[in-house]
Amino acid sequence: MQLAREDIYFLRSLCRGIFALALSAVVLVALFIASYQFREPKTANSAIDTTILGKQFKTILGTSRIQENALLITGLEAQKDGNNALITTHLVFDAQNYPYLRYRIDGLQPGVGVQFFWNTAENPEQTFTAVIPNKSGTSSTFNLGAQPAWQGTITDIALFITGDLRAQPLRIPEITFAAHSGHALVASIWSDWTAFRGWS
Repeated sequence: MQLAREDIYFLRSLCRGIFALALSAVVLVALFIASYQFREPKTANSAIDTTILGKQFKTILGTSRIQENALLITGLEAQKDGNNALITTHLVFDAQNYPYLRYRIDGLQPGVGVQFFWNTAENPEQTFTAVIPNKSGTSSTFNLGAQPAWQGTITDIALFITGDLRAQPLRIPEITFAAHSGHALVASIWSDWTAFRGWS
């Protein structure tokens, strides 16, 4: 089977377009990494990743149970603004040493939102928040360092979950606060690009 001249021209144009997209993605990631190397704090070398197991969280809203080391959120609590769950834990560390949040939540359904809350010693009465990408069943990395309020001494963190579980519990094995690294930076970019956001 022979291709028409128009088909050959189209395929060549398509290949050039794909190549240009791939090349631009490589250049963009390289620029991010170069920027990270330029801005890397001197304190980053001494920081070690900190992991919190799911079973270490306390459930404030909703229902949950422990399964081995993971936390299973089995139900959301009906409130005026919808169905919610809130889990929290206390810990103390310097925000600048841990600019990345690595997490995995199994069982996330479309329409379920997850927000990350934190408090600081400098502003104990104020709660800060960031919406983290909705990815079910895979490890995701969120760049907390890009949040203006992620600074000072962190004292408490929480996950706030909204939506409809659709009779399927959410499983949270653990979350990790990761130190500065090129790998964490690239992982956060990938997580942001591939997150489910639904139709606008």
